[in-house]
Order: sequence, then C-alpha cells, then structure tokens
Amino acid sequence: MGIKIKKFTEEHLENAVSIFLKIYTWEREVNPLLPAHVMAEPERVENWLRLLLETGPGVALFQDGRMIAYMVTGDYFTFKGQKVAFVPEYAHGAEIDTEVPWDRLYREMYRELAADWVRRGIPLHIIGFLAHDQELRDILFDLGFGGILAERIRDLSEIPRPSRGLAVEGLEDRDSLHPLHEEHMAFYAQSPLFVRKATDPASVKRDVDEYYDGGDRIFAVREQGQVRAYLAVGESARNSECFLLQQTNTAQIKSLYVTPELRNRGIGAALLNRGIQWAREEGFDALVVEHETANIPGAQFWSRFFDPYVYFSMRYVDNTLGT
Repeated sequence: MGIKIKKFTEEHLENAVSIFLKIYTWEREVNPLLPAHVMAEPERVENWLRLLLETGPGVALFQDGRMIAYMVTGDYFTFKGQKVAFVPEYAHGAEIDTEVPWDRLYREMYRELAADWVRRGIPLHIIGFLAHDQELRDILFDLGFGGILAERIRDLSEIPRPSRGLAVEGLEDRDSLHPLHEEHMAFYAQSPLFVRKATDPASVKRDVDEYYDGGDRIFAVREQGQVRAYLAVGESARNSECFLLQQTNTAQIKSLYVTPELRNRGIGAALLNRGIQWAREEGFDALVVEHETANIPGAQFWSRFFDPYVYFSMRYVDNTLGT
C-alpha cells in the first residue's frame, strides 16, 4: 500500500474538514452534549484549519490519489520552561474507511512533523484528540506520548450528594479568597503534578480579580470564619481551553479547591451542585471542566461527575537535538 506525503496546503482543507467531521460525528454519538453546529457548519472547521496554514508545518497523506489523513501544527508556545509544538484535536485525522492501518498513518505523519519540530529546537510535542478514540490513544502511547490534560462535559442535572454540616455561600469579599487561592496554586507543584504556578501576593490577587472582573461566580465554604473551599464558575473561556465549545452556550468550572482537612465530606460535590444550579439559572446548556490528568484528587473527582470528550497527550524528546 503506497503512501504519498505532501505538504498540507489550502487545497487540502475541504478533505481535511470531511475527515475530521466523520470522527467528530462518531464522538458526538458517544457524547451528545458536544455541539451539533460543528457538524452543521463545516465552514467553522475549515476556518480553524485555514488559520493553521500560517503556523505550519502540516502534512497530508494520499493513497492512489485520495487524501486519507492529515496533521497540522496548531501553535508554538512555552510550557514548563520548554518550547512546545501543539496539534489541537481538529488539526489531525484519518479516514475511518481506509484500508491503511491508522498506526501506520500516524507514524508517518508524526515522524515527518516531529523532525521539523526538533530542527526548530522544540522538544515538547502535545497532541489533542477526541476522548473515545481508544485506537488513537494507543497509537500515541506507542509513539511515546503520555496523558497531560482532559476536558470533560456534563449536563446540568443535580448531583444527589449534599455536604455534611457546612453551608455553601456566594463569596462577595474577594480578599477573603486570597489565602486559599495561594494554597491552591502551591498544590500544583506537589508530586506527581510538578506544575509551577505563581503564589506571590500580586499574582494571587490578579488571579482572583480575573474571576470577579470577568463575571465569574465564586461559591465557598467556611470553617471557623475562614474560606476553606471554593469553586469558580462562569462562561466557557474564549481562549485555548475547551476549544470545541467556544461560542456555545456552555458554562465552565474555572477552579475548585478543598483544603485537605475538609476532603471526603461531600464539600466538593456541594460546591459543584451550587455551580450547576447557577448555570441553570443563567440559562446555560451544559458545564465543562479542564484538568490535569496527573492531579490525582482532581481527576478522581471530575471523572465521577463529568464525561471526557478531549484528551491531550505530551511527549518530551532530548532537548539537545535540533538547532
């Protein structure tokens, strides 16, 4: 089965959109909360991909003149002090009905693009993919990728698990959130997360102000007058997070933290319930959250109440190679 690799260009956009929408349609059958407009308005996906032509590189794979797979670099940025090449969930795909095994297609595409990334001195490679594509998840594992982030979605039905003994309040005094938010940010540096987040007073204040000034709602639980647990919820972010749900009527959990001494008392579920109630009252259709897969308590909590729809995997290569 001969495969021909070409540089991804504008002439490949229509075929790429068709390939992605077939995969997306299948994912939406598993998770119907995903927005239907992605399928109904293919020009959206085409516009997303067209923007990536300015980033590059990208490849398209052909068999007997038919385009059967594609992968395009989505962005370059810095993460954990290293340069990253990022491929979002819509920037790659393979025909469902192709006779060529997917593992071969993805090996060829990744080998081509990874060589370019490393020549540019980029050692971190991140690929997003639709969550129920177990075959692709296994392929990426074989290529050296491991989990880093998950995006999950749920409806706005109530969780029947109230907290025991502590009331949830709407928190208007933003200054009272600063100590717990600082503790929350320090938590990310612990094993096995190892993510550095700013904990200095100015950064903590800026984070908290962004919640309030951006229109997010903060709910909290106090113990002996101190804020000991909080949840921030608002309209889904209009940046790289939860990309497929941008410009939809979706609310997003921006942050949730319960101090360790209060865990396993149903407080997280009570805060989430209050966030769900707020989303219903505000007229949203669904609720989404993004979390690190290595966040052990967080991942356990979110997986109980939300269904995954996108995962992100990362590979780190020798940073002494390339330029």
